[in-house]
Amino acid sequence: MNNLTGVNFATRPTVMLELPLGKNTRIMHPERVLLKIGDKYHDFGAFCYALRSYEKRKQLQPREVVLDSFLKQRSTQILRLINALSCLATDGGKRIATVQSHATYFRSFLDWADAEGLHDCLSGGDATRHAYRVWAEDTRERYRRQEFGEHTHNIRLVYIRELLEATTGLENLQCSIAKLKNAGIPMALRNP
Repeated sequence: MNNLTGVNFATRPTVMLELPLGKNTRIMHPERVLLKIGDKYHDFGAFCYALRSYEKRKQLQPREVVLDSFLKQRSTQILRLINALSCLATDGGKRIATVQSHATYFRSFLDWADAEGLHDCLSGGDATRHAYRVWAEDTRERYRRQEFGEHTHNIRLVYIRELLEATTGLENLQCSIAKLKNAGIPMALRNP
């Protein structure tokens, strides 16, 4: 999806919403939403499109998308995701910084899933379970290549699982997915 030749990226109308959402907030067009979480901005509306630009942009500038790549089913899925993120801050009692981290990791997950052709990763059922399993395998492989440490490995699994379960209504996504057990213990203090 990076640097696609012959693809016409375009900007789309956007609306800024701040998390947590107000009680009476109604989102009519999730594909237009730019979320402000703390001091960071996330263009979750762009995830309603299969093809998105990865070019660097200014903080409040939305991602460019290919308008013809609109994924109809993603609109309601992104709406549920936005509501799940808002609930983390209100009902879940998470700090805004933690919600922001959830959003950042989930953004990575959706970019990865679409690059892998797993556009139905938010549809629930077997498609979501499969996408999460492949994400966990990719996370484990990247950990083995030492791209990140144990803490990041485990956070990638937990944050994505929490949001997938909240968004799709699935339970027990973590079954048969192992977190690393020694997270947080310096290598020098571990038994050989």
